[in-house]
Amino acid sequence: MAKLNDPRWIELPVGKLVGADWNYKVEDPDQAEKLIANIKRNGQVENILVRELDTGFFEVINGNHRLAAFNHLGIKKAVCFNFGPITDSQAWRIAIETNETKFKRDDAKLAVLIKEMTSGSGAEFNVADLNTTMPFDRETLEGFSQMVDFDWNAFKKANDEQLKALQEKKDAKSNVTITVEATCPECGHKFQVSGKKK
Repeated sequence: MAKLNDPRWIELPVGKLVGADWNYKVEDPDQAEKLIANIKRNGQVENILVRELDTGFFEVINGNHRLAAFNHLGIKKAVCFNFGPITDSQAWRIAIETNETKFKRDDAKLAVLIKEMTSGSGAEFNVADLNTTMPFDRETLEGFSQMVDFDWNAFKKANDEQLKALQEKKDAKSNVTITVEATCPECGHKFQVSGKKK
């Protein structure tokens, strides 16, 4: 486990960092703009993971989009965690592990936070402001805010009533009795057969 005094925590000139040509994350210009705005607003709050190259440069294992944002903003130094001269496979494994071990969000809890930030008693931001730095479009942010005001109990009651009506309709159809008249092929006697429709 890395410690604060671990010598692998280093500050490097951004000019010594090179992006990984194997980076598998998708390019998204809208997200890139939001990341730039986020870093401009908050500074570097996430470190960059690097490995040493024999050229004297450091390849970014995790943080390639942050590196692009730093270059765009003219940031000269970055806090990095240096894994040293590790192999390609080791770098790829670290990239996948650190990128993909993210937890799913609870939309209901997130909606409460967004609503409180934008229109609660201590509201400090508006949706347009949040839209510049958060990974959601304006419509989604507004939807989160509206989600808090939605009457879930009324929705559940209406849904339960619809399900009950559908079940009653299905039950009514299954209680239909069908009567068929038939003739015996040997004696010509006519008879009726009745049964429930399934």
